[in-house]
Amino acid sequence: MLSLCLSIYLGLTLAKVQQPGPFDTDLPGLHSAVVYEERAFTRELSYDPSSGRVIRMPCDREPEYFGEPNETVDAAWEDLVRNRWLSMTPAEAASYDPELSPLPWDGQFRFEPDMFHSLHCLNSLRMYIDKSYYETHHNGHYHNLSPLVNQDDFERIHIDHCMDQIRQTIQCHGDLSPVLVYTWKGFELGIGRGTKHTCRKWEPIRKWMDDRNEEYGHLPQ
Repeated sequence: MLSLCLSIYLGLTLAKVQQPGPFDTDLPGLHSAVVYEERAFTRELSYDPSSGRVIRMPCDREPEYFGEPNETVDAAWEDLVRNRWLSMTPAEAASYDPELSPLPWDGQFRFEPDMFHSLHCLNSLRMYIDKSYYETHHNGHYHNLSPLVNQDDFERIHIDHCMDQIRQTIQCHGDLSPVLVYTWKGFELGIGRGTKHTCRKWEPIRKWMDDRNEEYGHLPQ
């Protein structure tokens, strides 16, 4: 009997360890949105022998988020990270930093899932690359916050933070799916191209964010 109980316990423990999540560090309310899928990344690099050029492989299954700045790309980012600052209930906030306090202008605890923080950082870097364009165009949500904090170097500090946020996120998730190296006759460079990845499915998380926004409200961007 003891042996049977031990076997059941070990089986359940190992099953729990092998499950990819949700994790204890995930916001409990988001657990229902955690769904996994295998997917191949899009728009990877390739070589086009007919033109002799390195290209990004075309994809019509999702919006374009990069390239030369334009209103279509900015609109895609606006939709991707829309309403990312949500309200947190006092009960949810109580389990985190005791120094956390409601915002003084609306009395609400606020949060965003960290993946939206990383997306915001990536978008900030995207626009920083084309800073001269975004200094004269007001598409997207790029803005220099330095005047708000009265600190000339704040923009650089923010960009450095964003790069480090993305670095730590990549190391944290530790994707070990192989990137295979492809070569072409007459082309001197090998190009890496990924295989399938195990990912948290985006759509249930985005739906959870939208539902949460409807129930509790969001902080204007």
